[in-house]
Amino acid sequence: MSEIRNRVDEGKDLTMKNTKVLGVVAVGVTALSGGIVHAEDSVQTRAVQETGTVDSQSIEVTQVTVDSAKAAATVASEQVKAQEEIVSQISSDSQKAQEQEVKAEQAVQSAESVVKEATPETISQTEDSIKETTAAITGVDEQIEGAQATVKDANEVIEANEKVVTAKQAAVVSAEGELNIAQENEATAQAVLDGTNAAELYQRAEETQNAVNTASKEVQTAENELEVAKQADESRSQSIETASQKVSDLESKLSATKNNLNEASLHKNQADKAVAEGQKTLTKAENDVAAINTITLSSEYINALRDYSSSEIGSDDYHAAEETLARLSTELRKVNQFKANKNDLSTETYDLNNLPTSVLTELSLFTSDLLNQIHQQVGTSPTVVTPSSIAFADKVTDKAVESNWDTWDQSHNEEGITAVAKTYHLVASDKVGNYYEDWAGLTNMSNTSYTVPDLTVSQLKQKIYESLLMFFFPTDVKEWQHAADLAGTKVSLLGYEGKVKESYVAVDFSRIGEHSGIHFITVNDVMLTSKSDFDTTPILQSKTPEVMKSTLEKAKSNLVILKEQQVKAQKLLSDEQASFEALTSQLIEAKDQLLTVKQIPLQTPAARQVLSSSQERLAKAKAANEKAQADVKQLSADMTSKKVALEQAKQVVKEKQDILTQALVEQQIALAALKDSQKDLEAKQAVVQNLETQRQRLKAKLEQQQERLQQYKNAPKLLAAAKKQLEEVKVSAERLNQQLAIEQKRLDEMKKVETEIVARYQSLSSRYQKVLEAKKQEDLALKYQLIEKQGSVPSPIFDEAGKVVDYVASASQSQVLATKTARIASSQSALVLPSTGDATSILRILGAILSVFGLAGIRKRKEC
Repeated sequence: MSEIRNRVDEGKDLTMKNTKVLGVVAVGVTALSGGIVHAEDSVQTRAVQETGTVDSQSIEVTQVTVDSAKAAATVASEQVKAQEEIVSQISSDSQKAQEQEVKAEQAVQSAESVVKEATPETISQTEDSIKETTAAITGVDEQIEGAQATVKDANEVIEANEKVVTAKQAAVVSAEGELNIAQENEATAQAVLDGTNAAELYQRAEETQNAVNTASKEVQTAENELEVAKQADESRSQSIETASQKVSDLESKLSATKNNLNEASLHKNQADKAVAEGQKTLTKAENDVAAINTITLSSEYINALRDYSSSEIGSDDYHAAEETLARLSTELRKVNQFKANKNDLSTETYDLNNLPTSVLTELSLFTSDLLNQIHQQVGTSPTVVTPSSIAFADKVTDKAVESNWDTWDQSHNEEGITAVAKTYHLVASDKVGNYYEDWAGLTNMSNTSYTVPDLTVSQLKQKIYESLLMFFFPTDVKEWQHAADLAGTKVSLLGYEGKVKESYVAVDFSRIGEHSGIHFITVNDVMLTSKSDFDTTPILQSKTPEVMKSTLEKAKSNLVILKEQQVKAQKLLSDEQASFEALTSQLIEAKDQLLTVKQIPLQTPAARQVLSSSQERLAKAKAANEKAQADVKQLSADMTSKKVALEQAKQVVKEKQDILTQALVEQQIALAALKDSQKDLEAKQAVVQNLETQRQRLKAKLEQQQERLQQYKNAPKLLAAAKKQLEEVKVSAERLNQQLAIEQKRLDEMKKVETEIVARYQSLSSRYQKVLEAKKQEDLALKYQLIEKQGSVPSPIFDEAGKVVDYVASASQSQVLATKTARIASSQSALVLPSTGDATSILRILGAILSVFGLAGIRKRKEC
């Protein structure tokens, strides 16, 4: 509110300043025109010549006069521009004040509605509802507490069952191990009982003992030979160790460098890919920004459209607005051109009667953006695209196709449109009529036929854009009623002027026979009722001009960073490659040195092999001997004890098998119990979750009830504050409107003064140029006479246009006469002028000479 008052005060200051501005401009007009002063200017007219109004032709023109006139014209233009800015600012402030007035009126209506509802009975009922909801929340809290206790108990049961399962699994593993041991013991007892080849066992024991003795001697000999071989290879080993260490060091360095090289190569590849992707992103963003489509209206057009919308059809105001719109449409149509987006240049085409929902969404968002540009300029409420607005448009076109309704010939399909509106329970949908559709007929892309083929997304957008141009800037048929509807200035069908806060829009195409068209659908929020199931959730607009420009700037800066990273990655890769190649060369040299040392024959491996073979034979001999001796010892045991040992082993196996079987059964029982307890926990957790959800719903309901109760109790205060605010806004808006009228009138007067000053300057400038030209001709005549007096013949010098610009002395008069006689006697009828190369007659020369005496200048003045 204070902001509006401040702007009103600023407007008063500007008015006082502009009074002085008009005075300055008027003084300039007085000085130049000889007394043109307006009644509203406070400039004294005594400075004007007393002989009366002086015509501009009577003023002596000098360079000073022209410069003064130019300075006055410049000052007048600058002051007009400053006044235009003042008018524009006050007009903008006035528009904002009107918008605040609308909002204040809506606030009063809302407060009045609350006051009507805030009866003692309503307040009492609301308080009772709050108590009931609070009690319900308490009850749910108690249920949640009990349910959480059962969840805790279920968790404890699961923990106990998990411990049982772990113990049973350990018992199974233990039983399986014990069973394996018992089975091995049984097999051994059986083998002992079956042994009857005693003589063979004794012979084997003697033979294995002899083999042990022989193998022991062989091992001793091999050990001695190994010591001799080690001493012979000692010097060779030292040389190999040195060379091997060098190779090992280089291999380690090379391995690390190779890893670095691989990482650098991977990093470089990633940087290359990132730059390529960044370039694609930038190109896409550049295409989007380059193809930002706009529709620009002038302030004069907007005012005319408003007058057109609000005037009675056929009235003088209506026709005056119509004439203005017709004149401005020709100009504005030239500055509004469709821009195709290269990102949309897909060759895929779509049947106009079967556009996918994704395409309809994209086209509707494109249309909403264009309409919002217009609404913002006009000052009407914004548009959004919703799931229901798209479905509404789709259903309307489906109705038209189903009934073969050709809008070209039959106008809008009002019955079909009304039937769709009725499904959403919209206002007045029980009456047949069109309150939602603006329709535009189409021709093919060459505008040579009414038959429109399947179109691409880019072509569909172009048709939408061109149809909007046809509505707002028509070339033949008057379409401004559609323009006013789409611009939001025409909402009078149901008496909702100034009440629309949001409009839900969408588009769809249809083809009936050889005729096609675009259906622009608009559902204003005031058309919704309490029964309406129209989804008003906006579909987010991700391709606004602001977002696309921001995306472009981000893509540019991101690409710069990616290219810098690419350069760094390339340098790192080059450095690592150089290091890798250098180390590879050094390693090859070191390996060659190591190979030379290794080519010296070794003695130790052969000696060690002999020792190893001898030791292996000794170990086998000892093992065979130990087995043979044990078999002989076992052979002497009693047969009865062997049978008892076997039976005992079998009994142990049976017992271990029974234990394992029981352990497996108990394990399965424990697993089943654990699974049941887990299911029980899930069920109890679900109960808790359901109760929590119920509690949240009740809390939300309680908050709404409490908020409503506060509104009821404070309703009179809120209404009084809203009314006070409305009154203050109205006063400020009225002040701004009055100030705007004053400043606009002052601007009109200043423009008239500016026009007079500029015209005066142009007239004086033209006269001064003629004065300069006359002076130049006078100088040329004097020079011509001077050359003749000196006894020479003046020769004219021409400019490119064939005009004399100077004279020079060329010859004596007698020589010129002889030359002229010879030329007249010759058969030539034309003369070639050396300065221009044009063929001209002698009369042309005579005409140029006559111009010296001012005759040509006189003719020119008459022509002017």
